Amino acid sequence: MCGLVGSFHQFLVARAVLGVGEAPQFPAGAKVVSEWFNVRDRGTPTGIFVGASTIGPCIAPPVLTAMMLAFGWRWMFIITGLVGVVVAVGWYLLYRNRAEVELTREETAHLEEGVDMGGVNRSLTFREWRGLFGHAATWGMIFGFMGVIYMVWLYLTWLPSYLEHERGLSVARTGWVVAIPYLFGTVGMLCAGQIADRLYRAGAGLIASRKWPVCVGLLGGAAFTVPAAFTPSVAMAVVFLCFAMFFINMASAACWMMVSVISPQRQVASLGSIQNFGGYFAGSFAPVITGWIVQTTDSYVNALLASAVVAGVAAVAYLVLVRKPLPGVAAAEASA
Repeated sequence: MCGLVGSFHQFLVARAVLGVGEAPQFPAGAKVVSEWFNVRDRGTPTGIFVGASTIGPCIAPPVLTAMMLAFGWRWMFIITGLVGVVVAVGWYLLYRNRAEVELTREETAHLEEGVDMGGVNRSLTFREWRGLFGHAATWGMIFGFMGVIYMVWLYLTWLPSYLEHERGLSVARTGWVVAIPYLFGTVGMLCAGQIADRLYRAGAGLIASRKWPVCVGLLGGAAFTVPAAFTPSVAMAVVFLCFAMFFINMASAACWMMVSVISPQRQVASLGSIQNFGGYFAGSFAPVITGWIVQTTDSYVNALLASAVVAGVAAVAYLVLVRKPLPGVAAAEASA
């Protein structure tokens, strides 16, 4: 619908509806992983499914730039929307919830090993959902994801403009250069799953094996954003941005890995939605704050430094608050 609008107001409405449609993707993905993978092995598949969120922005800039230059911005939106419809239909036809599939006794035992399945099929009450906000871990996950999404949205919305206006790249060249940091972000997400699973197998608890990649990722993203802001070299700025994207997306993936191990299986999607809300609530301010800073200072330096501070504070909040599993998690899952 974004390609068919006739006014800015209509465009905002179409974008808002798009946001509503996007919202269930990550919580549903976390729920899928919790249903189809043993608690010990959820890191790698989580890294794979969240990696799609950087593969898309990686291939989008050159592809969309070419489409926009060739067909105009309206057809760019229309074509990508139609592709989304095809993907949605394919998912609906191919995916099956666990309850819809007949499993062998051995398969069921493998999936449920170390997991408290009590009440897993019972609907979550509003009181239980509200009770999720009474745990420090929930707020730690919210604040941590705020730092992640603030930086993600800073780069997602302002990186092309930054490269074009601050670094002097052409529109056509920017489309290709923007893809490089997102390629590193994809690698960061995939590595996060491997790191989390290997940490657990090396003796770290399930919570610790997810917690440390989040904290290190947030701090790493902040650390590499600072030199990216100050270096006079375009090439080095891109290098630093690549490493910043690697670490911040490693943190993003690990945040979703935490969702599936810190809460009972029947609360995974609800906790994931709460984390997602917190992250994107903060992330929604990133374009506005960045735009205000750039307009006021005529530079992106302070905007990048502000995002580094946000990520650093989020890492501290995650480290301090995310310590214990939520009630109802089995002993094997609760090992931290």
